[in-house]
Amino acid sequence: MRKQSMKSDGGEETRLFPTPFLFNGAMTDVVSRAGEAWTRACLEWQQEVARFASARIDGDLELARSLAQCQGVVDLVKLQQKWAATAVRDYSEETGQLMQIATRAIREGAPEQASAGPTSE
Repeated sequence: MRKQSMKSDGGEETRLFPTPFLFNGAMTDVVSRAGEAWTRACLEWQQEVARFASARIDGDLELARSLAQCQGVVDLVKLQQKWAATAVRDYSEETGQLMQIATRAIREGAPEQASAGPTSE
């Protein structure tokens, strides 16, 4: 990692930060744990989004099949209302699922002091 600083003559110089300062044992553990937590969360997020998209496509296909069987406008409106209500519920539940994944990743990746919460002094 490099640090930019100004020379006394107004020019810039680039020098390295001291490595022990950046990656001592505790810092390495924190960075490693956070990276693992976020990697797991990204994979879980992708799997959840793929599952959700598949379920929504199935619902949309079922709507198309049902619309083909409609006998009139009243049936059509009822189907669309049911589909819209289901979609709103599904998206709301999915938002909750994704928030749980993100919250879990933050908690798992946080340093011990930060995840313990505020202390009263």
